[in-house]
Amino acid sequence: MIADTTFLIDLARGDAGASQKMSELKSRHEPLAITALTVFELFQGSHGLSLAELKIFSTLVHNAMIIDVEHEIAKSGGAIRSYLRKKGKVIEAIDSMIAATALIGNDIILTRNVKDFSEIEELKIETY
Repeated sequence: MIADTTFLIDLARGDAGASQKMSELKSRHEPLAITALTVFELFQGSHGLSLAELKIFSTLVHNAMIIDVEHEIAKSGGAIRSYLRKKGKVIEAIDSMIAATALIGNDIILTRNVKDFSEIEELKIETY
């Protein structure tokens, strides 16, 4: 399962749904991965975070499997974004590449951002 940035932010901020989902994942021994893009998103917004939230992010990043952006992910992410744009639907470039990562790896995206990710055909989404 690939955690989207929204999940990690909610987890760091003590969101009850995110915390419950994390407990559920741990009880199922479900490994949690994040993309290098998510690491970027987390730390680009770090200036507005408390020290406690930064510590949580650092711990999550340290303990998670990090999936790097490779050529095929970038290519697929670009194709997803282009396809959606032609349909009149715009999502963030990073979200299109996170989705591509999940599709290529046959993984599930764990996110609160169902609206944007649900526009991508065949993408498996889990929320909380």
